[in-house]
Amino acid sequence: MNREQAFWQEYQLSCAQCGLDPAAELRHLEQAHILGQRYCREHLRSNV
Repeated sequence: MNREQAFWQEYQLSCAQCGLDPAAELRHLEQAHILGQRYCREHLRSNV
């Protein structure tokens, strides 16, 4: 799995946890944020 795939996997996992498990949602969103921080579009998406 490359970095971009890992970003999208973490982002989708965070979306799936929305309203169900806030701690898991935040954990996945934090991982997406780390994976996307060097790439403007992905970084901004993970900050929404």
